[in-house]
Amino acid sequence: MPKRRDIAQFIRILREVEPRWMRERFTNGACYELHRMLVSAWPEGEPWIARFVRGGRIGCHVFTRYGDEYFDIAGPHRLATILKYARKQAGTFDLMDGYDHANAREMNPRRLATERS
Repeated sequence: MPKRRDIAQFIRILREVEPRWMRERFTNGACYELHRMLVSAWPEGEPWIARFVRGGRIGCHVFTRYGDEYFDIAGPHRLATILKYARKQAGTFDLMDGYDHANAREMNPRRLATERS
């Protein structure tokens, strides 16, 4: 099992490259790519997806699970925090069974609209 501090440090260094852009990019369309980066270094990570409705739109966000923590560009999160957010946004949080990037774009109308522009 990778050490929490190693994963958190990797994410922190990545964010520091361009803090505003990195956070925006990895929370609006590239969250699965961050998962892929993490598992290339620490292969035992599992992809978990939060699906939610916000502002009348369907969205999703991928986290990478190591042990009892879930990581995204913001760093580590506890399951209770993610579930609280998911319930607030009328959403779900599940282990991903495979991943189809095209399907993920269809689930996120805001990103799809951006790609058409």
